[in-house]
Amino acid sequence: MRGVAFIVAIGLEKHGRDTWRDLPIETHMDCALSHLAHWNTGQKVDPDTGHSHLWNAATRVLFCVELEMRGSNSGEGVSQTR
Repeated sequence: MRGVAFIVAIGLEKHGRDTWRDLPIETHMDCALSHLAHWNTGQKVDPDTGHSHLWNAATRVLFCVELEMRGSNSGEGVSQTR
């Protein structure tokens, strides 16, 4: 979780507060998959943040979860109960 906190802090400094909410879920998922692909092919550190691609991917996936739960963007809004 500390890795996600680092990435969120970098994003906050670079882009401002909560601007990630303005992007569609698909953009966050595409970025997450790209980070995973880079990590999987041996590039462990993201040159933009200087931290692990896994930290970046996890952050993007959590953004997707939050947007989906809120029914924001193209997410349909998923029930939080089973």
